[in-house]
Amino acid sequence: MIGRRFLDTVHPEQPTPGDPRAELDELRSQIVALDAHMGQLVAQRHTLVTEYERRRFAMMGWSAPGTGPHHPVVPARPREWSGARVRTVLLWLGATLLGISAVTFTAVAWSRLGDGGRALLLLAATAVVTMLAIGLRRTLPATAEAVVGLAIVLALVDVHAGRRTGLAAGIPGDLWWAIGTAAAAAFSALLGLLVGRRTTRFAVAALLPVSAALLIGRFTETAWAAALGFSVLAAAIVAAQAQSGRWLYREGRTMLRLHAGASWAAALTLAAIAAGQPGTVTDALPPALVMGALSAAPALARRSVSDSAMRTLLATVVCASPAAATLTLLNPLLDDDGILAASVLAGGVTALAVLVVPSGWRTAGAVAGGVVALPGTLWSILQSIPAVLGPLGWFEDPWTGRVDMVARTVAEGPDISTFLGSWSSVGALGTVAAIGLVLGIRSRGLLGITTAAIAFATALAPLNEDAPVLVALIATASTFVVTLLGAALVEREQPGRGWALLPGAGIAALPMAGWAAVAAVASVPTLAVAAAASAAAAMVVRPGAAREFFGAFAGAVAVAFAGVATTAAGASTAAGGFAAVLAGGAVLLAGLFLAGGRSGVALEVTGAAAALCGTAVAAQSASWLAGSLTALVPITAIAALRPHRRVLYGWGAGAAALGAVWAWLAAGNVDIVEAYTAPAALAALAAGMLLQHSGPGRSWLTLGPAVVLAIGPTLLLGTATDDLPRLISATAISVMAVTGGALRRLQAPLILGAAALLILALDQWGDEIIRMPRWITVGVAGALLMWIGATFERRRQNVRRASEVLGRFG
Repeated sequence: MIGRRFLDTVHPEQPTPGDPRAELDELRSQIVALDAHMGQLVAQRHTLVTEYERRRFAMMGWSAPGTGPHHPVVPARPREWSGARVRTVLLWLGATLLGISAVTFTAVAWSRLGDGGRALLLLAATAVVTMLAIGLRRTLPATAEAVVGLAIVLALVDVHAGRRTGLAAGIPGDLWWAIGTAAAAAFSALLGLLVGRRTTRFAVAALLPVSAALLIGRFTETAWAAALGFSVLAAAIVAAQAQSGRWLYREGRTMLRLHAGASWAAALTLAAIAAGQPGTVTDALPPALVMGALSAAPALARRSVSDSAMRTLLATVVCASPAAATLTLLNPLLDDDGILAASVLAGGVTALAVLVVPSGWRTAGAVAGGVVALPGTLWSILQSIPAVLGPLGWFEDPWTGRVDMVARTVAEGPDISTFLGSWSSVGALGTVAAIGLVLGIRSRGLLGITTAAIAFATALAPLNEDAPVLVALIATASTFVVTLLGAALVEREQPGRGWALLPGAGIAALPMAGWAAVAAVASVPTLAVAAAASAAAAMVVRPGAAREFFGAFAGAVAVAFAGVATTAAGASTAAGGFAAVLAGGAVLLAGLFLAGGRSGVALEVTGAAAALCGTAVAAQSASWLAGSLTALVPITAIAALRPHRRVLYGWGAGAAALGAVWAWLAAGNVDIVEAYTAPAALAALAAGMLLQHSGPGRSWLTLGPAVVLAIGPTLLLGTATDDLPRLISATAISVMAVTGGALRRLQAPLILGAAALLILALDQWGDEIIRMPRWITVGVAGALLMWIGATFERRRQNVRRASEVLGRFG
């Protein structure tokens, strides 16, 4: 591939009509095609002749002579490279070797000759090579093309040699080389009239822009002047490249593009340097003009580019130039904050231009505006983040402040702090909000930019002055309500677009919550307003995901309002948790019986989660925990009336009832274990019996837990403390379990009750057995073994029969 690309660069892409090389290539292609076709025909003829001879001899009963394996004629395979290409590679290789030899000879002679001799030697070599190229232009044109390249390189070496001989006395180096490269370009153009066009035109495209760049660097004394010169040079190169399609080959056009890009980049760098130097508006005027002039080259280049991505990129640069010029002109008048705010305004105006420009420029205008406004926007957001997150520090010590305190002194919590704000950032955020509002007229999703910017601005603005906490709370709460309702209205008008506005509501909600935690008098109204706004949003939007979200959010805020309002009224935190449980239950029942579909499920889940959270808060007090669990019993029982929720809430009601009993016992300082285990055992027994009636099930899963809860704690405590009432109770319960299991043919009560009775028996007689003489225990063990041995077969049959009977138990 590398060789092919190299050969593509040394051969013209579009030979002119009548070119001998083109005619030779065409004839060679036709000959190669005919050779390949003739080879195929010969192979086909040979195959037919062989088949003919085989069949003819077979009919005569003879064996065909020469029936051994034959090798068909393989058609000639096309060659990878043509003869012209091979010749060109050899010629350029020879020219390169000659050039290396000449350089080596020059290096050797350089050490022995003076500067004048060296210059004459190089000049003579250049003349010889030039004459050789002219002499070969008709007989060997490709060789002449390669020799021309060598002559141009030697001409550049002659320029350096002339400077060494003193011809450039009094002429600065950059000016000398500017003249020299221009002379070499002229020499290349002259050779192009006589010999090869490809090499000479490439040399002209490579050398002339270098000469112009050297002249610009020589004759410009200020940064803005040099930037202007390079911008003009870039535009001129782009214009020349656009008109060079007929006389310049691909590598020459690529060289012009590289020169244009380098010149434009140099102009941009120098213009940026110049933009930061002026101290007055008058001094800033030339750099501003240069910034505007930077759009000339991209604008010209865009006209000759067909790639859509490149056209958009060039158009973006063109659209950004006026904004850059404006900022350069305003730089002496504004400080750092002001210039950042001005960049947002300039970018916004550029972005708004998409409303009036042709469709092909709209994307570029939007991108350019965003790029110009990005630094100022990021700076204003960074300025606002402490104002958004700082008030959340009040959650560490809530309701310990007053709403008349200066907001910026308590912007990070109860501790005194000094907040340094900036009105410039507020102005920048206001500009962003205005731009988003205008653009949002055509696309509602862009209104999210407006809501986010307004949220940041309202969080920051009260902290720039001595505004009280109440003002900061009202500002952020108003923004939250407006953005929330705005999102609902946009979602109703254009489903799927309202979600873009919610980030603004979320940003405003953070400082609002923090300022609301300053005092109880601020928390209750804030939660009431938030709950009302959320409920209104849920009613405004159409059924769907948005209504589910707003409904669930409204339910959560309503539960929080109930708990906070109760606590703010003077009750304890646990009492607030109890109120939250009641509110969560109401939300749950509303989702089950009032709302339908997925909206009802969202409310149901929100209410259940809120009730659990309220129960956790109420757990700070045993009595309020007991009350909360007691309140959950009728709530879950009512919820269980819904057929599709009967099992879930039925179990929930049982668990709440059991928890309520335990909580009330704990609140009454009851320390009797059976007071806690007996209700649990009864609840487990009831649930197990229901499961037994509803369908077949193993008694170990349905009744086993109840038997263990009823016997286990009492048996363990009775045997450990030798408590007679507990031992009697355990014995009675075990007897009932064995009897019930035997009558109902259930394994779990029978085996567990029997095991408990065995443990009780061992506990009663264990001490006496241990105190017996050893010969009695040994004798009893021996007699027992003899009895088992004598009746072994019968006992084994009895055990097998008992196992089978027991296995048939449930």
